[in-house]
Amino acid sequence: MQIILVHPRFRQARTIVIGRGTVTTLALALLLALASASGLLSYVMVRHAAGAQLPWLQQWLPQPAPLAADGDERVRHHIDALAVAASGAGQVAVVQRVDRLRNARMR
Repeated sequence: MQIILVHPRFRQARTIVIGRGTVTTLALALLLALASASGLLSYVMVRHAAGAQLPWLQQWLPQPAPLAADGDERVRHHIDALAVAASGAGQVAVVQRVDRLRNARMR
């Protein structure tokens, strides 16, 4: 491909020759720059929009993990329920094991 550059007063002309390799390289560089800019813009927008109260965006963002205190309270409740069920059935060994588990979790 030839590109001819002409002086504004038509005194001189220059010719630039560009091959297929150069055109291909420029096209790939342009596509890479466009994809990088698009990805960066998307990341920045979603990252800063996390504080915004947009319901459709909150569906796409990861939800925070539950607090450890809530999980410990649930575990204690389940261990207590297991102890009550085991003691009602008269299984002393199971109750002792559950008591040991409960004491270990509460520390």
